[in-house]
Amino acid sequence: ATDFPVTNVTDGKPDTLLKLSTGSSTQPFEVWWDWTTTKAIGFISIHNYDLDAALNVRAQMSDTSGFGTINTDKAVTIPARREDGMVTAPFADLSTETARRYFRIKVPGNSTQPAIGEINISASKRTPAINILDLNFSVTESHPLVVHETDLGVPRTYDLGVTRRSIQTRWRTTDGDGLRSWWRSAKGKVSAFVIVPDPDENDAWYVRFADPLTYSRVTAEIDDADLAVEEVGAG
Repeated sequence: ATDFPVTNVTDGKPDTLLKLSTGSSTQPFEVWWDWTTTKAIGFISIHNYDLDAALNVRAQMSDTSGFGTINTDKAVTIPARREDGMVTAPFADLSTETARRYFRIKVPGNSTQPAIGEINISASKRTPAINILDLNFSVTESHPLVVHETDLGVPRTYDLGVTRRSIQTRWRTTDGDGLRSWWRSAKGKVSAFVIVPDPDENDAWYVRFADPLTYSRVTAEIDDADLAVEEVGAG
């Protein structure tokens, strides 16, 4: 659709959508990229979408534009919605795959007109070095709403229809340089990025740093760091 072009899926704004304007809502479709040369992909994730639960979406790489030979074929299965009705972002780790020129996300037929807010494609992934025994980790989840209350204490609530999540953590790490490089690459709160708090859950978070990076040197090789991230709202 003119108002919902394909460029919306890579603009860093999960609140702007790609929607199909032609064909049946159950018609399969694909979004693909020609890098013009071979390019390695470390990680991909799909955010803020209207796709059916259990839909067998595929992340595929090839040396040919027609994908006559599919060299990489990874499932990006759409999870069920959470209890609050919100979607979680499925992901695929492609860090061990060979670099290819062409990449595509292939979506089977959906029960309704499909929409996707963001397809994150990362050239590499970071795995911070953390001494897990010294890891303090807490998650905050909130559901914004507007509340009006009568003089007699009767509330009237208006659900804003979003859930916000954040993580606060204190790391004891042997990779202080890597942590500082990560924060500087994002320019603090300026640029969003994707994290996977639990690799065993199909739930990638599209986040930005919430606070300044604070760290202290414990030894020549160990830093303690306070770090917080917050999800970018999908509107």
